[in-house]
Amino acid sequence: MVSSYIRTVSRTVRQFGLAIVLLSGSGAAALAAPITLPAGLNPGDSYRLAFVTSIKRGAEETDINAYNTFVNNLANGVTELAALSTTWSAIASTSAIDARDNTNTNPGASAGVPIYLTDGITMIADDNADLWDGDIDNLFNIDENGNTVGVDQVWTGSVTNGTGNSGNELGSNNPITGATHFPNAIWITVTAHPNTAQWRMYAISDTITIPGGEPDPEIAAPGQVGLLILGIAGVAVVRRRKHSRGSHSDA
Repeated sequence: MVSSYIRTVSRTVRQFGLAIVLLSGSGAAALAAPITLPAGLNPGDSYRLAFVTSIKRGAEETDINAYNTFVNNLANGVTELAALSTTWSAIASTSAIDARDNTNTNPGASAGVPIYLTDGITMIADDNADLWDGDIDNLFNIDENGNTVGVDQVWTGSVTNGTGNSGNELGSNNPITGATHFPNAIWITVTAHPNTAQWRMYAISDTITIPGGEPDPEIAAPGQVGLLILGIAGVAVVRRRKHSRGSHSDA
């Protein structure tokens, strides 16, 4: 009877192990999720997030709002990104607007903040000037879901400094693309394609500031504490003097 029990347990263990193996190879692994708070930042710090789209589209539209709406809707379809309540813009140029102005990353207008991808660790630029200096810090290859994408083309219509590629902006017959597998100038400009081709797009958030980092308004500053102590001491002295005069008059 004991040997029969041992055989039953052994068979159950083997079946359980086989089930684990089958599940591990079934493609049922959990999908990645975007990380919206980059490692190493603290309350009060500001940053921006960026991603390359998981979905492709054409580049026939001449209105930049069509591309902004595309990336904004894609981002807000992800719970973690929607929770940020930020606006997303396409890193792209049309004949009417340059990518650096569409995304508020023009170094001549503002210094900007660090820009991270949605894996929580990859920074592509220290600030606006670094974004448009001819190369980026790392590959721009993480999508809105936090997944790494392979070698692919990305509609940009732009040159390395973030301005439009004259005659090849989005909405032209043959817009320029960048590529996800190079951190040098090729990330933003490499070759032209018919505007009906299907390629990804780059997206970037508005500036995000981590809550906290400000002094508690209910806690007085050291100088205010000192003034408060002096005030209380002064009131006490006045009261003692009044009490002393009152005692002499009674006498």
